[in-house]
Amino acid sequence: MGSRIGSIAILLFIGAIVAAVVVIISRLDLLDTGEPDAPVIVVSIDDGELVLLNEPQSITVTISSGSPIATLELLVDESVVAEVIPPYSAERGAWIGTFVWTPERLGFATVNIVALDAQGVEFSRVLQVEVTDDQARVAATLRLAIEGIAPLQQFPTGAVIRIEVEARGGRPIERIDMLLDDRHGASVSPRLQADGTYRAAFEWAPTNPGEFNVTFVAVDADGRSETQIVPVLIIEPGRDVSPSDARSTIDQADSDPDTESDSEDPDVFGDGIEGQARIEFPADGQQFTLDDEFALDVQLTARGVGPIASALLYLTPVAPNNTLGNSVLIHSSEAQDGGDFNERVENVERWITSSGTYELQLVAFTPEQVRYDHRIRFHVVADAGSGESQSDPAESELSDEIDLAIVTARQAADDPRRLNVSITNSSSMDIERINVLITVADANDGAELAAVEVTLDIASEDLRTIPLDLDLEDGVEVNALIVLEASGDANSGNNVFPITLAAPPVEPGEQGDRADSSEEDSLGQDGQDSGTGQSQPPTTPGAAPDLSLLDVQATSDGFVLLTVVNVGAAPASTFTIQIADAAGALLETIARRDADSRPLDPGIAEILTSLQPHSGIVVITVVASSADGEVNLSDNVVTFEIP
Repeated sequence: MGSRIGSIAILLFIGAIVAAVVVIISRLDLLDTGEPDAPVIVVSIDDGELVLLNEPQSITVTISSGSPIATLELLVDESVVAEVIPPYSAERGAWIGTFVWTPERLGFATVNIVALDAQGVEFSRVLQVEVTDDQARVAATLRLAIEGIAPLQQFPTGAVIRIEVEARGGRPIERIDMLLDDRHGASVSPRLQADGTYRAAFEWAPTNPGEFNVTFVAVDADGRSETQIVPVLIIEPGRDVSPSDARSTIDQADSDPDTESDSEDPDVFGDGIEGQARIEFPADGQQFTLDDEFALDVQLTARGVGPIASALLYLTPVAPNNTLGNSVLIHSSEAQDGGDFNERVENVERWITSSGTYELQLVAFTPEQVRYDHRIRFHVVADAGSGESQSDPAESELSDEIDLAIVTARQAADDPRRLNVSITNSSSMDIERINVLITVADANDGAELAAVEVTLDIASEDLRTIPLDLDLEDGVEVNALIVLEASGDANSGNNVFPITLAAPPVEPGEQGDRADSSEEDSLGQDGQDSGTGQSQPPTTPGAAPDLSLLDVQATSDGFVLLTVVNVGAAPASTFTIQIADAAGALLETIARRDADSRPLDPGIAEILTSLQPHSGIVVITVVASSADGEVNLSDNVVTFEIP
């Protein structure tokens, strides 16, 4: 009896060992199940992309697979649109098929790409797009086009890959970032082209073989971003590999302790990224504790850019809703000769007085005014023993000192149905995450013409411009009231703004008569309101911009930050700022960057920074283009003393 029990125990023990080995082999993926690896499917349109009704859309599908792809099928809302037999590209090691689909119905459409391989196994990629007939909305959408690399394209190690990125959208493109497997490589300020697009060039000389995701991110002036990811294969010279082979190579390197992996290489880009300026420390996403020992030194570098004319470092608080506060120029340097640029900015902690998220931005200029940007964010948390609250500022008690006021309101010159309302924080404190409701109503019958509710951060004496879409009847001028409502606002006396809304255009034959009538009414209205200090929107063909220096500040090292606002009735095509000494000798002329060289609409403000430090008494003048015909020059000049 005892021997039987012992035998059974031994068999159970051996069975347990076998089961454990099977589990281990399964976990390590050492068993060949005979199933093909899931292919990599790359589609030329993005999930959530906006497409135009009745406009043909070319859709390119690139697919890699361990088994040949027999057919590719395109379905839209479960209806078959087309089926192709994709050719094989030896250069990319992938099958490539192209479809043409013309959207015929407004709304959201489900696009399904179905691939059938030679073994009869089916794979699919599903995404959703929105179909619209609003051409302006499609034109305003931020889009990217990549030249020089294509999905799953193969390159040998050591080759210099030249990449051109084109971006377009409704707002200027401020920068384009390049990342490799989510690690930042370079940031470039793109150049504006004659066709309205922005272009940036990158170079990459990879040193390690494998499969990599090259990511490009374009960021516009409103902070919106668009991302495009291109998977590429880096191979050893003279060797072709499939994507699955590349992944196997990476997996083997990761599992072999004697193999040097990419993740251990501090520079996965090799030495091939040229023309980059970056913040080396702190790292993006790094966290610090706000205690008695908190100290922060920022390390700046630039390589491959030649001499540096000036380098500026900005610090910006980031609100919990991911909106940016006011930027502060905390450091500047200039006239660095050739060679790599390295600089340490010490004691940055003196600018940080509370916990939260902050953004650092490095802006470097060459003598030829080529600009390089890099931004990172870091987090400062309160010390557990300090008693500082980590609660959302929106939940904190609002002070009775809150005072928001409407400064001006202007209809867009090219679209009377768009109204820009500018408000200011008249209180002595900065306001975080305040809810604001702006309503436009007909002054005669109270009918609502527009309304918008926003949550915003606004510093003391700062200006915010909020756009509204007006519900107006063609050819009908309306006397209206703009009403501002904000939670905790202690002063409601400056929250109502009377305005005469110009009529949207009517038939071309009647437009001249309407304009004459509007001119007479406008002159009468201007006479009535001349004592109120509240300006009215343009209703005459002679409307002109009126540029004003809203704010002037100086940093501790003499750089000047200038805020220019257009309080006139028409856009300003462009402008420059001149800084002179007390005797009138010109010290510096500040021109707008290419990315900002678009008309400055009424009610819109723009911030510029001097490229060199100044001291003593200076005379600052904003100069509009002579073609704009600015009449009021009284608020274009400010005398300012820099310590």
